[in-house]
Amino acid sequence: MAHSNLKKSHIFPRRLEYLPLTFRLLLFSFFMLFLLGAEVVDAQQDSEPADNGATETTSETFPASFDLIPVGIKLGDRTANPGTLVRGSENGIQAIDFSNWAIAYNDVLKALQFTATPLADGTIELRSPAAVIRLDPSLLDTDPQLGLVFTVTQIRDLLQIPVEFDISEYAIVLTPEWLRASGSLGLTGRYSLPERPIVLEGLPRIEAPNLSFSAIGQEVRVTGGGDRPTEYEGDLVGIGTFFGGSWYSKIDQRDLTDPRSWQLEEFQYLRQTPSTDYVIGDQRTFWPEGSGRYTGVSIVRRFGFQPPTEFTNASDGFNPQQRLNSDRLERDIRGRAEPGTLVQLVNKNGNLIVGEQLVDQSGIYRFENIPSASTNKGRGGIAGNRYELRLYPNGQLSAFPEIRAAEFSSLPGQLSKGTSALLLSAGFERLRQADTFFGSLSNDLQGGFAYRWGATDNLTLGTGLFYDGQLKGLGEFFFQPGRLPLRITGAATFNSDEQRGEQQSDFRYDLNVRFNPGQRFDFEFDKDELSERIRTRWDVSDKFRLAFNSNSSDQIAQATWRLFPGFSTRVGWSFNNKALEGGFDLSGALGDLLIRNSVTFSADQSLDWRLFSRYQNLTLDHRLRDRQIATEVEYFFRNPEALVDTGHSVFARYQSSPNEDNEARTNELLVAGWRYEANSTVGDRLSDWIVDLGYGVGTQGAGWQIAVTTNQLLGLNLTARYQDISLTGNESSFSLLIGSDAILSPNFSLKPSRFERLRTEGGIVVIPFIDANRNGVQDETETAYLQGIEAETADFLFLINEQPINRFSEYEPDLRRRGIFVRLPPDTYRFDVDPAGLPLGWQTTQSAFAVEVSAGSYTPIYVPLTRAYIVAGTVVNAQGKPLGGVRVEAVNQNNPQERSLSVTNGAGIYYLESVGTGVYDLFIDGKPAKPGQLRIEIDAEEFTELDLRL
Repeated sequence: MAHSNLKKSHIFPRRLEYLPLTFRLLLFSFFMLFLLGAEVVDAQQDSEPADNGATETTSETFPASFDLIPVGIKLGDRTANPGTLVRGSENGIQAIDFSNWAIAYNDVLKALQFTATPLADGTIELRSPAAVIRLDPSLLDTDPQLGLVFTVTQIRDLLQIPVEFDISEYAIVLTPEWLRASGSLGLTGRYSLPERPIVLEGLPRIEAPNLSFSAIGQEVRVTGGGDRPTEYEGDLVGIGTFFGGSWYSKIDQRDLTDPRSWQLEEFQYLRQTPSTDYVIGDQRTFWPEGSGRYTGVSIVRRFGFQPPTEFTNASDGFNPQQRLNSDRLERDIRGRAEPGTLVQLVNKNGNLIVGEQLVDQSGIYRFENIPSASTNKGRGGIAGNRYELRLYPNGQLSAFPEIRAAEFSSLPGQLSKGTSALLLSAGFERLRQADTFFGSLSNDLQGGFAYRWGATDNLTLGTGLFYDGQLKGLGEFFFQPGRLPLRITGAATFNSDEQRGEQQSDFRYDLNVRFNPGQRFDFEFDKDELSERIRTRWDVSDKFRLAFNSNSSDQIAQATWRLFPGFSTRVGWSFNNKALEGGFDLSGALGDLLIRNSVTFSADQSLDWRLFSRYQNLTLDHRLRDRQIATEVEYFFRNPEALVDTGHSVFARYQSSPNEDNEARTNELLVAGWRYEANSTVGDRLSDWIVDLGYGVGTQGAGWQIAVTTNQLLGLNLTARYQDISLTGNESSFSLLIGSDAILSPNFSLKPSRFERLRTEGGIVVIPFIDANRNGVQDETETAYLQGIEAETADFLFLINEQPINRFSEYEPDLRRRGIFVRLPPDTYRFDVDPAGLPLGWQTTQSAFAVEVSAGSYTPIYVPLTRAYIVAGTVVNAQGKPLGGVRVEAVNQNNPQERSLSVTNGAGIYYLESVGTGVYDLFIDGKPAKPGQLRIEIDAEEFTELDLRL
């Protein structure tokens, strides 16, 4: 039977088209069976499950009219398989009983881009870029020639894929839904890869110093003027490292001119590790209302978690409550869905797929130990882990998923289930005495213990016992249910009945409850034994808000209405004062005019008015509060070419306030002057210079007001003030504040640094230097080489744990004359130098280290830099013909281990890279070359062309 519509078939060569259809099919069938028979058997053995439980059948299972026929398989309009065998039948016009056609298992998987993974329960997980399906192979049949097969009905029902037969193309056409889908959420996600372990073994190890005096700071305060005597006070601070921890000392210099008046303000040794902390000396107590000066020994032991990394801004030192907290929580996220649903857990920060599950017959999905945000830079911490669940029906990633919220946050103090922490402390109260440097210790021993335990994912319990003159108990809890936006914390202390004083309560507590179901509503309740506070906010709409605040002194209900962008009004009622209060806010811009205005009147009829406005170079700042007025007008001088402020400005400032001695009178002062504020050039973003020079006239008289602040004088922080007149008096006065910081180790550096942060953290100092003699050691004549290196480039030139520096340090690298300082938490890190980031023409012989960082000091990393030259040319024989495939070697005469190697190409060209300075012997295939030597000086060109002859 011949049909003209088969002329389009791509299966048959055109030379056979004149043959009858039946003859063509038989001929091609025998040909395909001969060529593909062995391949089909091998494919079945490699791809089909070994023990799939499929029904063993023969061709008699299928209709008698079915036979093996060659067809193509198309995926939409694209040919997925140009020719394969299936079991079926057609009459030249259409397929016969197409629903029962059998197609080889491997052919279907290959066409749909499925990969098969056998599971422990005997099922198979089929995964493609667009779908995830769990298949029971016992539902499939086995054909004696095709092996494991799908019927068309099974493709439609089990795989949820439409399938048709196109007689004109003589092909089976698969049209999965994802071919027509676009913009699917699931297809835009990226899978979150597990963190690679950091390899430190085999690397040169750089130890942190065991003992160091790393930094010193001196602050001097000089005040006086008028009839007052001049006073000289100060503070002397030192920080260093002592066997893995930091030591800190602060001396209160009450009179700089009399060392006998100096007293020890604080001394502390602190060693913090991921699991254990040790602190000796002056410290905070872990119990509330502890003595102001507690000197003792404390140990914190954490089980199953790490503490948060906190970069302190000042000399906070050891914080016991913080060290009992976890850097992140781990929770199980679970729920119910229809069997066959693909559930993806997605971190919305970066749209990363954290995990996915295909829901089985139980209808339950579960993701275990999902972390909240980590504050530790070393663990890849980010601002927050915001999760959501995406549920794809029938595992079809092309469908738009159902979105379910799965967000949870860390409640400070809460621990993950099964983790715990123990704190032990003992010491004495240290008393100051005017005639001694150290003071004295009280006779009463103080101390106790605290224990915190993650009872469940939602509940953390704490208990403790301490003695500070009375025996007291401590209890606390932290509760945050997984499915409710509720957070409850509570703490209580109990006095022992035997020692409780008559005026003291035997029970003190603090309770906080917060309910925050969404961005539009927030409720918070605080209560202790003395008072209670309620704060409620409800955003009824984007333009209207209701709020209620209550405390022991007043209850206020307030409504805020945003009439239009930039303008809102508010009105409230004070229940205690039985009076209205309110105000309005206005902000916006009109051309070059910028305005921000806020007016508030309180229930006691007082007015608070704040106005700021700027028009081109002119600013107005006005404040009225409790009959006190402060108004300043300032004009900024701009660079007409760069259109930026030059830092110079002139100002006029008016102040007034009621006279304390005579309310009928008002104190007034008008000051006019010049101001200069230079841009910052240091990492802390402080202005290099701030100068105020003004002359004032007021009710108290007239005189000068001068203020200067700078950090540019020999590394000093200096603030100086002088005034002849003020708003309330006409007595002259002056003050001088001088602060000097110096980094002493590993090298001296005089520059403002806020070094007191070294109490709880350490760091590294990277010292690149030109290694002129190539010995790998920085000699006295070899200085640090920082040319071409800036804070931004240092982030990528140097890697910590295979990541840029800014992933680990809260602050940018601090570039100083003697090195690059980077603040880091105590730990052991892998440090790499990225060769691609080195200055052009330079190389380093050692690019990876294992570096130990201890609190209280910077660990030095010396990076020897040597010049890297390129030598290239052509190698010829005695007849002048190029020699291809020969080996060219350059061997350093002083260090034979240092050599460069190249093999010539077909044109005889060689290319020697990373050749250092020195004298080299040249060889061709182990034989001396002509010329036989190469000398490279430090000032040589980066590229040297040299032809060689054998």
